Amino acid sequence: PDWSQDEFNRVIEIADKLKLQCLTHNTGDAGARRVINAYERALNMNGMRDARHVLEHIEIPAWEDWPRMAKYGMIASMQPQHFYGDETCEKNLGFERLQGWMPWKSLEQAGVRVSFGTDWATGPINPAYGLLLAALRVNFRGDHNWGPDEAVDIETGIRHWTADSAYNLFMENEIGTLEVGKYADLV
Repeated sequence: PDWSQDEFNRVIEIADKLKLQCLTHNTGDAGARRVINAYERALNMNGMRDARHVLEHIEIPAWEDWPRMAKYGMIASMQPQHFYGDETCEKNLGFERLQGWMPWKSLEQAGVRVSFGTDWATGPINPAYGLLLAALRVNFRGDHNWGPDEAVDIETGIRHWTADSAYNLFMENEIGTLEVGKYADLV
């Protein structure tokens, strides 16, 4: 729906008051800020808790919003296969803004939990493809010049797909790592 910020804030406030985890799709820095503002407002109104509100598909959050995401325990749910981009993405964002496209490493360094997923409906479901894109940051042109410092090593990428995604689901005690007592979900 095309809600005003006040209407959106109210929906998030009600969901948070009911102790529900909010998972909100967003795109662009303005979209991310709108969601961050609503989550922050709801947690301030209803009281801080381990809400783990999620920003789904967050791709280009403004760096000045990262500390708030960390402070309020928001999760950046990201799909590395979207990093590959296309001509439209390149044209609309421009080279300078693409340096902040999917800032995986910087978000984590700012204290934001990052979880990876495949977004199976719009891209290859094989996480190995996204893992390679996260490590290499190669774009549709075969270049590595869109924020190369944001690449994550393979071990970190695997953690984002496993332990961090389990945390995102409030399931870190059941899945996400290989430990006695957890489900042995192996691929």
